[in-house]
Amino acid sequence: MSDGFELKPDGACCARLNWRLLLPAEVAEEQLAAAFEGSGFVARCQRPEIWVFRRVRDRAELAYVPRTRRLQLRIDITVPEAERPGAAMSLASELAANLS
Repeated sequence: MSDGFELKPDGACCARLNWRLLLPAEVAEEQLAAAFEGSGFVARCQRPEIWVFRRVRDRAELAYVPRTRRLQLRIDITVPEAERPGAAMSLASELAANLS
């Protein structure tokens, strides 16, 4: 990834379902919900401690923790394991474009 965005496998997941997208410092929290919605995600939970968004077309989820700026991308389990890194990269690229 570029422009300060970095995609990493989430260390807690061995099936390559969860990925962490590191956000550049210049991305403001106020931009995130609009960027998520611009990518087709709908808010399921938006509390001060965690935001969770889900997209119907591919059943992907986003979980954002405002206190730590942690953004987790969750790939649906029905995506074949070999295709999960590509699906995560595609989603991360889409979000990065919406946030740039």
